[in-house]
Amino acid sequence: MENKSTDSLVNIIIVTRNHVEHLKDCLESVMNLKYPQVEIILADNASTDGSAGFVQQKFPSVKIIRLDKNYGFAEGNNRAIKQAKGDYIFLLNPDTKVESDCINRLVDTMEKDKSIGICMPKMPMFNEPSVINTAGIIANELLLGRDRGAWELDCGQYDREKQILGACGAGMFIRRNLFKKIGYFDRLYFTYYEDLDFSIRTWWIGYKVNFVPQAIVYHKYRPFRKDIFNEYIDHRNRLRMMLKNMSLVTLGWMLPKSLYSDIKSIYRHLRRKRLRLAYYRLKALIWNLIMLPDTLIRRVKIQMKRVVKDKPIISMLERVERIIEAPLPNYDVQYEATVDRNGLHSWVKMGENDTTHLGFGWYDVETWSERNIRWTTNYGIIFLKNSLPGGEEETLEIEAYSHFQTEGGVWINGKRVGEFLIRPGEWQRLCFKFWNHEQVLKVTIKPEETFIPKLALKVRDNRTLGIAISEIGIVP
Repeated sequence: MENKSTDSLVNIIIVTRNHVEHLKDCLESVMNLKYPQVEIILADNASTDGSAGFVQQKFPSVKIIRLDKNYGFAEGNNRAIKQAKGDYIFLLNPDTKVESDCINRLVDTMEKDKSIGICMPKMPMFNEPSVINTAGIIANELLLGRDRGAWELDCGQYDREKQILGACGAGMFIRRNLFKKIGYFDRLYFTYYEDLDFSIRTWWIGYKVNFVPQAIVYHKYRPFRKDIFNEYIDHRNRLRMMLKNMSLVTLGWMLPKSLYSDIKSIYRHLRRKRLRLAYYRLKALIWNLIMLPDTLIRRVKIQMKRVVKDKPIISMLERVERIIEAPLPNYDVQYEATVDRNGLHSWVKMGENDTTHLGFGWYDVETWSERNIRWTTNYGIIFLKNSLPGGEEETLEIEAYSHFQTEGGVWINGKRVGEFLIRPGEWQRLCFKFWNHEQVLKVTIKPEETFIPKLALKVRDNRTLGIAISEIGIVP
């Protein structure tokens, strides 16, 4: 029994399109896996940066499939999966790095429970492992999805194995026989929602989707705001997924709500003269009308194979009109491994000289009573230059505010240096003595309480706020 969990062959499939700068880190980590039975397939979506040649030269054991054009994530994976012979398929993005015991933990989970069809690892940020990229996919009642735990500070809140709505395609571990039972990824998706669509179809035939936090894959994903075209693809694919997968009873309430939301958005964009946004939102609806015959054919096939009603899926949907998004940084996020020391200051004023210092956890700059401030989420990371790296005692000072009494803690380079208590409605200067030999100081501020202004202050603000900070710096 001890060897059984390492007898199963695992095919690792990496679909790439001009990612040569990431492939070395990814493939070196894959080559160092403890799991013995692994075959690696690289599907190259007609890259023009020499990706295939680089892999062929540096990693000759990797099987390369050279595709004639860019088929996207969905069809690129489909073509590679059809050439895979393993018992399990592990889909990886090229900008990832796997822990050496990752596959052992995923295989163990699948071998112990044959009802699990898909599982996925915890995915911290590659250059900031204390911050989560994704712990699965969640969605609201309109099937508008996002990453579970995105940009949250990892404090162990996602350390429990559990069933999840969907697995993220950047690190998706799949029982191979699923493809025979439910088919492949929907090739018309190209990108966005193909992973959630496949996960829902897995649920329908009686298999589960599990999150396995002991398995770790680091992701170099950089936060970005979707452009208009990607928003179009996003809404287009979401509606197709809904039409294919949900029962007629569920569609009876979900589809009208979705169409109402779309029409309301189009009207709002037109009123504000955002014509391109209105056009692409309308185009997503028109595309689904044109593709309705194909969607209905696929729907019939999916519904014929179903053995599970909508209840397990509906119970996992968020009971809100739209999911409150994690804050998507509007600045170039700095990482501990790559922060430019020469661009750092010992004292930072928000909105003035902060942009080369900010890690994750900050909202946009606001102006209050002639102060520029940034709110944290339930944490904020900022990098400072150590003015006295020789080990002398220094003081970290923070000018902070909250509408409510707020307790919390502060860490410097992973070491807790003190706690704070902010009184409601007044600015306070928080001071923390510390000794540190490092030239770069990574300061993590973590309030224990957060609030949502819409609920607490009756204003139109759905953000989750911690504390406001105007200045932070090191005093000798």
